Amino acid sequence: METHNITIVGGSGIVGREFLKILDEQNIPVGKIRILATRRSAGTEIFFRDQKIIVEETNPEIFN
Repeated sequence: METHNITIVGGSGIVGREFLKILDEQNIPVGKIRILATRRSAGTEIFFRDQKIIVEETNPEIFN
């Protein structure tokens, strides 16, 4: 089955968490997932499908 690598910018907020919920409810096949947010939220742990994801700080280098 083909999986999708996903990066969510602003993933620690309400919209980002709702996006994760929809991915799960729709059973979207996810490979690697990254969650980006502000420096304040960086290091926060978010769980998605029994996987712990550490929120990363958004910065320009991430997109290179």
